[in-house]
Amino acid sequence: MSEQKQSGSWFILHCILLVGAWLAPFLLTWYWVIGIYALVILQFAVFGRCLMNEKHALDDSGNMTLYAYLLEKIGFRFSRAKVRVFVRSYLYGVLGLCTLYIQLVLHVRPLLF
Repeated sequence: MSEQKQSGSWFILHCILLVGAWLAPFLLTWYWVIGIYALVILQFAVFGRCLMNEKHALDDSGNMTLYAYLLEKIGFRFSRAKVRVFVRSYLYGVLGLCTLYIQLVLHVRPLLF
């Protein structure tokens, strides 16, 4: 497989995981979701970056994140630094709290397990 094709495959996988992170509160039980989000937060804390960015050649210098890249591709312009701080500091904590609210307060059962 060519390097460019392999890079594209990693990009698609990264996008699927990104969508999965947003859908997880509706698909998985809260303790799985919180564990997954904790691993993502731990990745940022330990490595200071998203490890998947390197796999599909997304240069994360200049505060680039997959979120910033995708937003810019569809025409939105935000401060990359602010997007990076939000994604790496707050987003997964907020998604975790939303998961707990959806499942424990609203009693929405996950579709899978």
